[in-house]
Amino acid sequence: EIIQGQYFSTLRSEFGLVLSTEPGQGAQVAFAIPGSSAAAAGLAAGQTIVSVNGASVSNSIEAAQKLISEGLLTGRTVRVEVLIPGTDDKTPRELELKSEP
Repeated sequence: EIIQGQYFSTLRSEFGLVLSTEPGQGAQVAFAIPGSSAAAAGLAAGQTIVSVNGASVSNSIEAAQKLISEGLLTGRTVRVEVLIPGTDDKTPRELELKSEP
C-alpha cells in the first residue's frame, strides 16, 4: 500500500503533476511541470480535477489514488475532467500516463 506522501511524489515524478494539499480546495492543480505529460494534457494551476475516468473525486488524495491505480499501474491513458477557474464548464482532458525522463 502506498502511503499518502508517496501518492503525491509519484504524481510529480510520473506525470509532472502537483496537486494542492490545502483543505477544502478539492483536487486543485498547484502546477504542472513544463514539458510534462500533465502540461501537455492542458492541466494548469488553479484548475480542479472533478473526475478520473468518470468517477468523481472530491480531494487531492482521491484524485492521486485514482490516477495511479487506473493509469500508472495499468499503463492506460486516464481521462480527467477539470473545472476551469472562472467558468462552470467541466472540460475533459486526456492525461497521457508516461514516465517523465
